[in-house]
Order: sequence, then structure tokens, then C-alpha cells
Amino acid sequence: MDNRGVSKVRYYFGISMIALFSIFAFTSETVYASQKNECIVISTPEVTNFAAPGLEWMMHIEPFIKELYKRAGLCVEYKPTPLARSEKFVQSGHIDGEFLRSDTYIDLHDSILPIVPAILKVPVYYIYRKPEDGTDIKIEDLKGKDVILIRSIKWMPPVCVKYGCNPVFVQSYQNAIKMLERGRYKLLLISDAYLHVIKDNDHILSKGFTLSKSFDGINFHHVLGRDHEDLIPKLNQTMREMQMEEVYKDLLIKFSDITERNKPKK
Repeated sequence: MDNRGVSKVRYYFGISMIALFSIFAFTSETVYASQKNECIVISTPEVTNFAAPGLEWMMHIEPFIKELYKRAGLCVEYKPTPLARSEKFVQSGHIDGEFLRSDTYIDLHDSILPIVPAILKVPVYYIYRKPEDGTDIKIEDLKGKDVILIRSIKWMPPVCVKYGCNPVFVQSYQNAIKMLERGRYKLLLISDAYLHVIKDNDHILSKGFTLSKSFDGINFHHVLGRDHEDLIPKLNQTMREMQMEEVYKDLLIKFSDITERNKPKK
């Protein structure tokens, strides 16, 4: 190969190396930028109809949480996810946070951190068959008693543990109502969001059963995985600011209206 051929080889080799280096530098910069500005992923309830009984209040919370991130200046992607999968995805790091979790659930899971203050405090009730002497059953009286819980509702078991009752798990509130009617069990734990079940089956209240007054209540928080602990102070501050505004007062009014509409008349 003459000198001219050697020069061409060197020239094209040099061009190739410069191009390769440029591609590497661009790729590295792109990856870095992507990592630096990557949006966090938040799971939302996988439902087709937020207006369905028991889920109506979620319809109003969704825009509130989106406004929270908008004001905090954070990039977020929302991914509809089944509740059971959402739990596993957050624990494995595939999802960065969840729409809402109860304080009783958060207390049992170190992998998530709550945004405080809580968005809502949801009243909790129990349905019970009155003793023959007609006395009311107080929450303290649940200790040692069998109480029906819905298997898929995560906040229920910790409440039962707190008050010392024995959990009896069923798949749905419809099954629970049937078990009460048959006299197999005498107590059912139910949240404010599902009072419509009793309203739709109010005949149960004419068969010796009573709906208790609400007690304690369950605080519901928006949550992030522990890997995003650095975002918590900013979101906490933004949450506190929003709860001083009309946007939050409107949310509470809507929630209260839903509660009153779902309550049985008896």
C-alpha cells in the first residue's frame, strides 16, 4: 500500500473514531438527561367507572393529586393498575407510588412513605345484631368476637387487630350480607365508601341489625416508595398549602355529599 493509501486509511479511521466518540458522548448525555428528568410513575385505580358505588369519591381525589404534583413542579406518569399488582410493583420498584393507602396499611409496610397531612379521613362503621337486652355494642365490645371482613380491603385486618376481634374473610359485601341474614355471624365491618351496600340491602336493618355510629375513621394518604424520600418534604409542603385553599374544601364537601347520599335512611 502506497503512502496515499495509508493516508486514506488513517483519515477514515480518524473520522470513524470521532463519529464513534460523538455517538457515545451523545448517548451518555441522553441517558443522563433521561435519568435526571425521568418522570415518576404513580398507580391509579384500574376501574372503568369512577362513578360506580364505592368508587365515586375517587373520581374527585384523582384531579386533586394531579394538581398536587403540578404545583410541586414534578413530572408524573399515571398508570392504571390493579390494587394487588400495585402493591407488588411499588415493593419491587417498578412503580414509584400509589394513589391512596390507609394509615393502617402504611404502618405495616416499610417500603412506602405517606404524604402528610392525610387527604381524607374515612369514617368506619360496623353492622351488628343487637343483643336480646337491646343494648348497643360499642367498639370496645368487638374484642374476642368474630367480625366479617372483605378480603380485598387492606385496611380492615389492622383495624380488627387493633380492637381484638377475630377476622372472618369473605369475597364481597353481598356474601357478607347473606352470612348476616343466615345468622352465621353477627358483626360486619364496613367503611363509609360502601354504605350504599347497606342502603341497597336495607331490609337487613329490619331484621334486628343496627348500623353503628362511625368510630375513629381511617386516614388515607397519597404514598411514594421509600426511594423517593427526597420528594416527601416538597409534597408535604404543597399538600399543606392546598388544604388551606378552596380546592380542598370543595373536595371535602363532595365527599360529605357522597357519604350522606349513601347512608341508609333507617
